Amino acid sequence: MKKFVFTNQSLLRIKNDEHERLKRELENVDKRIRLIDTEIVSIDGRVAAEQQKQERDCETGTDAQQLIRYEDFFRYMREKREAAQKARAELEKERAVIQKELFAVHNQIKVLEEMRDAQYQEYLKEVALDESKELETMMSFNLYEGAS
Repeated sequence: MKKFVFTNQSLLRIKNDEHERLKRELENVDKRIRLIDTEIVSIDGRVAAEQQKQERDCETGTDAQQLIRYEDFFRYMREKREAAQKARAELEKERAVIQKELFAVHNQIKVLEEMRDAQYQEYLKEVALDESKELETMMSFNLYEGAS
């Protein structure tokens, strides 16, 4: 009896490997997004703390140089936050592309698995037919020998 061999097994294996690679890429992008989110929260916290400090200094009186330093700090933090938001937006675009590719590969895998199942069912029919023919041959041979 011949062994079942799916004709597109190598393609299915390649698609499964690609699926795993894309899942790892997606996890990596998600991790980078979380890091940027943490950075944005940190920036916001530092800005809030400096704003409170600036307000206290303004109430108690401060010189112009200190106000300039505060303004420079706030400008720098605003630019840093905008850069982080821009990087996050780019990562979100990358994430969308990977998700689209992952969805397509997942669908291809499902089609290949359905093809494999159909091919296996056909294989089972062939095996049953071969066994039936073999049994008929054995029966006719036994009848022939019995008649002799």
